[in-house]
This record gives sequence, structure tokens and C-alpha cells, in this order.
Amino acid sequence: MKDEKRNRELLDMYGRARIGIDGTAGFALLGEDLQNGEAEFVDIEEPVDDCHNQIRAAACALGKLRKRLNLPELSHYLDDSHPMFC
Repeated sequence: MKDEKRNRELLDMYGRARIGIDGTAGFALLGEDLQNGEAEFVDIEEPVDDCHNQIRAAACALGKLRKRLNLPELSHYLDDSHPMFC
């Protein structure tokens, strides 16, 4: 119950998750940073420099974060690192 309350507080405070690429992984982050928020990472399939693989990894990370936090309605925005267009 404590985790559920914290997740809702993060959602109320930040409103949506940030998704992008960090090295060879896609990420989804709800919160200011890794220490104070909740994040998921998904390895990018080879070739890691293919933007379709990067987009897929970031989307998968968002799905994992939604599921783990039990926040299926969690919206997102794109980090500057996200390869929005291929």
C-alpha cells in the first residue's frame, strides 16, 4: 500500500513519464531522477543505432513501468534523447 501511495504521489507531482534513450537502453522515468523517481530500462536490440529499435525499447520501458507501478493510464513525453523520427 505504501508503494501504491508513493506511485500516486509521483503521478500527481510529475504528471507523466519521460521516455528516451540512455546508452544502449530505452528508458521510462516517472520523477525527477533515478534516486527520487521510478524507472525502467530495456536493452536496445542490435543494431543499437537503428532508430526503430531505439523507439521500440523506449516504448517497452514505458509499458514495463506502467505495469510495475499499476498505472495503466500513465502518459508520457519524449526526452531530447528520443529518436522521435526515423
